[in-house]
Amino acid sequence: MDHLELFTDGGAIKIGNTFYGSSACVIRYKEKYFTFTNQVNEGTNNYFELKAIRDGLKAIASNWRSLDGIEVWIVSDSQYSISCITEWFDGWSKVKGKYYNKSGKEVSNIDLILEIREILSHIPNYRFVKIKSHIDVDIQKSFIEFKKKNCIDISYTEYLLLVRYNETCDNKIRAALNIKRRDIARELGQEVVV
Repeated sequence: MDHLELFTDGGAIKIGNTFYGSSACVIRYKEKYFTFTNQVNEGTNNYFELKAIRDGLKAIASNWRSLDGIEVWIVSDSQYSISCITEWFDGWSKVKGKYYNKSGKEVSNIDLILEIREILSHIPNYRFVKIKSHIDVDIQKSFIEFKKKNCIDISYTEYLLLVRYNETCDNKIRAALNIKRRDIARELGQEVVV
């Protein structure tokens, strides 16, 4: 069976009392790459991790007429996102239109989770692939060299995703996103609050 890979990541930083973040995804099918990113907006890390998955699945659903004979691999470093979609959802209770976890706490990001599950209900074959994160490697310099060498206008986030899922540079995006988070904070004239 053929497979189509959806690589996703999202992240956010706290600046003052507000979280800012972004998400991106790369779809790879038969050695062709399609990238999608969004601008910096308000939201939590978990929100942007889920948003990356949702945006990638929407792109797949709208651009592939048929997924028969194709397995979609959804690759993420977010155990939270994968668990919300594949495990925890069935244990949540719905009361007056709101979802609550087993501890009785209202579930965050439910709109994204429901949308992802709806899209997945139309994809005949898929699986989630969990990868490691938080690898301490600085790749900002390689991004600049890559752009110069290849004369290509690619966003930093798109580059990070491509590097992350290249077999020779696996799992480097988290450190690079931390660099990007500091850059965002500088652009906004704020200090990063961890």
